Amino acid sequence: MDLKNPIKLGYASKPHGLKGHVAFVLPSGKQTHLKAGHEVWLMPSGASGLQSQGAIFKITEIKKGNDILVKLEGVEDRTALEKILPFEIFCDRSQFPQLKEGEFYVADLLGLKAVDESGTQVGTLKDYYETPGQLIFTIQLLNGEMIDLPYVKHFFPRIDILKGEAQVLLPEVIE
Repeated sequence: MDLKNPIKLGYASKPHGLKGHVAFVLPSGKQTHLKAGHEVWLMPSGASGLQSQGAIFKITEIKKGNDILVKLEGVEDRTALEKILPFEIFCDRSQFPQLKEGEFYVADLLGLKAVDESGTQVGTLKDYYETPGQLIFTIQLLNGEMIDLPYVKHFFPRIDILKGEAQVLLPEVIE
């Protein structure tokens, strides 16, 4: 697997059943591009038995139901899986499906300049997380303060990947 542009997909912290299946927790929910045959790079998190540089595993089986359950090549049972848990899950951007014009992946927005209506930079899109209702972006303002904004047209009226910027409407604070 080529890891020129690794993208964090999520994490895993618990096994599922006795046969070595693991529950992947992905912010994208069940809408994942992963399938049998894909390779993922697993990085240790916490007390994981993985080496510090992580390891690459091939997905041999994937089930999408209430959870995303994955079987990894070489992980034969629950005991073997428990030795490498917990871990974060990455794959290379090149494994993502091609998008139609005007579409983008959430990971593509990280690092974009956050600009106001006049085009002046006010911060940088640093991170995101999902709630059951919507996607939330964390913006680091130029003064170092972090602010979370829901990804809705009102707060993000324009995204320009080519220019590397996202227009944001920051809420006014009343003290």
